[in-house]
Amino acid sequence: MFTCDFSKRGELPLWEYLCAGLKRAVSDGTFPPGEKLPSKRALAGHLGVSVITVAAAYSQLISEGWIYSIERKGFFAAPVAEMRPDFSRRVRSTAASRTRSGKAGTTGGNRQAFFADFTGSSAAPEKFPFSRWSAIIRSILRDPPEKLLTRCGPQGLPELREEISSYLFKFRSIQAPPERIVVCPGTEYAYGMLVQLLGRERIYAVENPGYRKTAEALRIHGAQCRPAGMDGEGIRIDEAEACGASVIHVSPSHHYPTGKVTPLKRRLELLAWSAEGNRWILEDDYDSEFRFSGRPLESLQSLSENAGNRRVIYTNTFTRTLAPSLRISYIVLPETLAEEFRQKLGFLSCAVPNLDQMALARFMHDGNLETHILRMKNHYRTVRNNLIAAIANGRLGGAAKIREENAGLHFLLTLDTGLRGAALKQTLAESGIRVNLLADYFFPGVPDQTGYAGSGAPPEEAERTLVVNYSALGRERITPAVRRMEQALAAYTRRGRQKAD
Repeated sequence: MFTCDFSKRGELPLWEYLCAGLKRAVSDGTFPPGEKLPSKRALAGHLGVSVITVAAAYSQLISEGWIYSIERKGFFAAPVAEMRPDFSRRVRSTAASRTRSGKAGTTGGNRQAFFADFTGSSAAPEKFPFSRWSAIIRSILRDPPEKLLTRCGPQGLPELREEISSYLFKFRSIQAPPERIVVCPGTEYAYGMLVQLLGRERIYAVENPGYRKTAEALRIHGAQCRPAGMDGEGIRIDEAEACGASVIHVSPSHHYPTGKVTPLKRRLELLAWSAEGNRWILEDDYDSEFRFSGRPLESLQSLSENAGNRRVIYTNTFTRTLAPSLRISYIVLPETLAEEFRQKLGFLSCAVPNLDQMALARFMHDGNLETHILRMKNHYRTVRNNLIAAIANGRLGGAAKIREENAGLHFLLTLDTGLRGAALKQTLAESGIRVNLLADYFFPGVPDQTGYAGSGAPPEEAERTLVVNYSALGRERITPAVRRMEQALAAYTRRGRQKAD
């Protein structure tokens, strides 16, 4: 029977320590592929913990792909032992550290006013904690002005990097020392710095379909960017190989726009790919805070560090959690790249104003960010549930299929109404509903100078699948917005019948 010494867990929760121990057991072959694990009740009795503790650990392991369940048969180890990262090191260092410390379809400019705009992914502006933020700004302005007016180094203010480091450790189990963090004014700027660091001569593979701004940001800084298709497990490594990529950009925790989560098997394959030659992975963890079932999945960066691979560059932003106008993103560099960054780009100054960095650092230090994320997660869950219920219980219900709704701030809505493509978008726009289609996020299959054409045209279903971003939708507009969609599609159907008659 599997055993776990909880006396060494430090301040880790029981279930999280148990989860790490089980990962180690699957990784080192204690539970070989296909081996049945103890039942929740049996393991709880053996370890002297509650069934709830074991259930939480098993649920997280299933989400990350370490184990799988078969109804009425039990839980079984997944075939992932080949990589065998040293998870024991992570658990020890995590406990010690805690003891010591105590996307396509968007346009700028003037927009037509829509009753409901499902194309944006902005945080709800009315939910921003203005009173707390303004109080912090006032307190900073009352302090001596030296730090506020002094030139900031290329990586950002130390106090903000300290807070980001603590935040990543606490909420994503990512060990990112402040000296490996770089603060940037937005993700697009971050990609520009990475292109300068890694080199313009490289080929960068991006997910197809994917967030078009990523490719645009890489290209505008001189990178050679190629689309690589996706299957049910994420980006296809064979297509990245085919286009000659030495850098792959992925969003494994929650792909945009499909919403897919990259399973452990494909993550390990990505790490194996990056270990050959001078290759790198750019991990975009853009909305990992808003997962509505279980904890956020383990980052690719953590897997890389624990496996001794260290070929993953982690990026994230505060745009989704706070506000788009707060242009603060950050990069976590592997140790070797952090030193190279200081040598190559150490002459730069951080482009984020000191005032914004200081305000965010104090906001995080006082626990405001944690409180705000929890409040927003509850708000978005309510909006999502109400929106899905309004669709399912209304006239669209029989013609609608909803997918990938348990993570992030969008879901996919496939409509079987006879409308597709530009006609579907135009019909909804005339009723005041602005949408993007899944097809809008596919890159054109146009061969480049090497003859590589990518994955080709989007499938037919993508032409009638809406990408529903609901984060900026007010609760009071949910039902009226769905009714407008129903009426617009019903009117189209009536017109079609009249023409047929």
